[in-house]
Amino acid sequence: MTVFSATDPVANMGRLGVTFMVVCGYVMLNVPTRVMLIQLVFKKNESVKEASYMQFVSTNIVISIFALLMGIAISDLSLVLGFCGAVATPMIAFILPALFTIFVRAKSEDPEVEAPVLSGKQMDMYIIFVIGVVCWVIFCTALFLKLGGYTITDDFHVVRSS
Repeated sequence: MTVFSATDPVANMGRLGVTFMVVCGYVMLNVPTRVMLIQLVFKKNESVKEASYMQFVSTNIVISIFALLMGIAISDLSLVLGFCGAVATPMIAFILPALFTIFVRAKSEDPEVEAPVLSGKQMDMYIIFVIGVVCWVIFCTALFLKLGGYTITDDFHVVRSS
C-alpha cells in the first residue's frame, strides 16, 4: 500500500479497507487471546468475569503493545502467511480430521461404526493422516528453505537465491 501515490483514490480506498480489516480483525482476535492469557497467567476464567479490572486492562495493554511491536518488526506479511499456510493447511485439511475420526470411531456406541484405535477399519484415516504429515513436512521444509535464502527449482533442485 505504500508504493501508491497518496492522492490516488483507488489506493486510498484500499488503505481504508485494510485499516477496516485490521481494526475488526484485531478485536476478533483480541478476545480469545485475552481470555486464554488471563486463564494462563492469573488462573482466572475471564468468560465468567473472574479476573479483576486491573488484570483485564493490563492483559489488554500487553496484547496491544505486543501487536504493535509485531506490526513494526514484521512489515512483510509473507513470513506470517507462510507459517500459517505451511502449518495450518495440512493440520486442518488432513491431520486433525483423521485423528478426530479415529477417536470418534473408537468411542462410538454404534457397532457398525465402532472400530478400535488400532484396527484395520481405521486404515483409511491412517492413510489420510500419513498424507497430512508428509504434506506438513514438505511444506515446512520449503518454508524453512525459503527463509534460509534458498529456492526450489522446477526440477526439484535446491539453489541459493541471489
